Amino acid sequence: MKSFCSIFALFVLVTSFGCNNNQSVSSNQPMPDCLTNFADLDYYQGLQGTVVMVVNELMIEYSTSGRMHPCNLPSNYNVGDQVIFSGFEKEAPEGVRLAGTPFRLTEIQEL
Repeated sequence: MKSFCSIFALFVLVTSFGCNNNQSVSSNQPMPDCLTNFADLDYYQGLQGTVVMVVNELMIEYSTSGRMHPCNLPSNYNVGDQVIFSGFEKEAPEGVRLAGTPFRLTEIQEL
């Protein structure tokens, strides 16, 4: 039951505050802002990672155990793509367990 509640909470968060993922965005153009109701916490620059699918959402795994859930990942990225990315870790809703850290990309490039 806890797993169902966690997945449901993630679904509600993504559908309520997600961005329009139907547009491809080139890495040399400004990335659309998203999750504007949540504060920027930390800025990460030049991380290398792999695009993965977790609970039917594309996320970026990096390092040995990190997983970012970008709200503005361009639609031209697919599972298995190796990327270098930068952006802001976003504040998570209080009391909600998420599959990935909320993240707003400022730049992404396929390796």
